[in-house]
Amino acid sequence: MNRQDIKDAKTGFPSRRLCGSKLCVFTRENRGQSMRSTMRPTHLRPMSSLGTLRPASVETPESGDDHAEATHRRRPTSMPALRLSRLGGALAAVPALCLTFASPASAAVPGYERVFDISALDSMSTKSVTVTCPAGKKVLGTGARIYSGLGVGFQHVVLDDIRPNVTLTALTVTGYEDAAGTSEDWEVWASANCADPIPGLERIQAVSASDSLSNKSVTATCPSGKMVVGSGGEITNGLGRVLIDDLRPNSLLTNVTVTGYEDALGTSNNWTVTAYAICADPLPGLQRVASFSAVSSSSKWVSADCPTGTVLLNSGAEISSGIGFVGLIEMGPVNLLTMSNQTAAIEMMSGTTNSWAVDAYAICATP
Repeated sequence: MNRQDIKDAKTGFPSRRLCGSKLCVFTRENRGQSMRSTMRPTHLRPMSSLGTLRPASVETPESGDDHAEATHRRRPTSMPALRLSRLGGALAAVPALCLTFASPASAAVPGYERVFDISALDSMSTKSVTVTCPAGKKVLGTGARIYSGLGVGFQHVVLDDIRPNVTLTALTVTGYEDAAGTSEDWEVWASANCADPIPGLERIQAVSASDSLSNKSVTATCPSGKMVVGSGGEITNGLGRVLIDDLRPNSLLTNVTVTGYEDALGTSNNWTVTAYAICADPLPGLQRVASFSAVSSSSKWVSADCPTGTVLLNSGAEISSGIGFVGLIEMGPVNLLTMSNQTAAIEMMSGTTNSWAVDAYAICATP
């Protein structure tokens, strides 16, 4: 089957559900009607055939320190090519897409489902979008993206919040324009990997001191015996002047560290950074996959891909040597089917001569 056969006829984005062993496709025009009644089944290709990127370094919880084993690096991709080929801006017309996997009640991640939603595409200085799991399901992991139709707005919009709510039923993503602002239209979108509640599931929160230091970090740690399955981060009172630099689950999957940096102009505001760890009892096949970009002074992306036979639970990222001049604009799966975290970062405002890198982290497990 040709890949175009399973794309939305209007947007070109794979708007679909998995129904048992078949792939059910629904078009944008029919989403307002009964979705199930408009699905047309077609045979599903193996998941591994849908992407061209190979898996990066796989770290089991016994692997040790964050950077000890992950040495796989990818050639950076220019941001215009990334924007056109991967970000899928036509998503703006297709809110609340979802992908459902059929799984037995005894599965380790029963009822696994990925849901997306997107904010308005306009030039408002701040905007948020909240995506909600289907009834009875919980957020296991998160993803976020900023999209600008012309690309220029990327340099003036920061990810401020990637916040799973306390009951783990929804995820909110917020973007802020920086002090310079932009006249370009832009949007934020949120993706949540949801499932039936798994044993021991809870959200752990840690908040930094509130002050005007130029950078700060905080770590949320899972209770003893539990492991990280998902993550989130939030800047409070940064108002576009503070960038999320790291949203990093450690390699042992025991904690999540979030770091914020003031941008080149800084701020006199007192601000905080919050780390969220979504914790649960250990799952079969639970692992962190890490991939590093090349080190250079240009915008770049990198993908961390879950091994065959596992599903993506969560997306995380880390910028090295960006120190407030580099911002994350993408951290999550590029569509409804891929089991990988594509992470992209761009130099903000006037850029930097520093050489820097961006790391992508995927948390994966056996479904």
